[in-house]
Amino acid sequence: MGGLADQAIADARLLWFTGTGQLRHIGELFVQATEALIADPDQSASDFAWFRQSWDEIQRQRDGITIDAAGLSDLVAALGKLLPAQSRTATDDAWLTATRDRHTKTAAGYGVVAVRDSQSDVQRLQGGRLLERTHLWATGNGVALHHMNQLTERADREIQLGLAPRFGDALRDLLPSGWQALSTFRIGYPTHTPHESPRRPVDAVTIT
Repeated sequence: MGGLADQAIADARLLWFTGTGQLRHIGELFVQATEALIADPDQSASDFAWFRQSWDEIQRQRDGITIDAAGLSDLVAALGKLLPAQSRTATDDAWLTATRDRHTKTAAGYGVVAVRDSQSDVQRLQGGRLLERTHLWATGNGVALHHMNQLTERADREIQLGLAPRFGDALRDLLPSGWQALSTFRIGYPTHTPHESPRRPVDAVTIT
């Protein structure tokens, strides 16, 4: 993956964490960040607003988090569609359980797309291009990426509310000096292929 970045995206870097100690430490941070996020009513509600639980809502919004794309077994996914829609509390509890017992326990490694200035629109665009290339490379090589945004979301929330930078400092300690986290994910070989996520048509996301 070393060739994914070039001079056009020189201010973005892809950093990997694969050591046993690193996996344990970062996994614990993700669990703690999830706990902090669901304990924050406003942030929990904001995240829950992206969860699409009905066919009509999926067709209307064409985005968000769905049961089909959650990587669940076919049986669990089918039951999830048949049962009444989950409450925010139930969804939060399920997310925490999945993060603690499945996502962090099975991660072969963690990746971070970092830039020098996460407030720069140009560098955010460069980071997005690097992330896109990473996804394409992974897909072409039978590898799966799973975005885990809890750390960056909580770091941003700390800035927004003027809280002590618990997760901001944790992210900063992970990265080389002068780099800031833009996107975080886990990586590994998939054991189950989920259905595709909903997508908007091209004419809805392009400007002519």
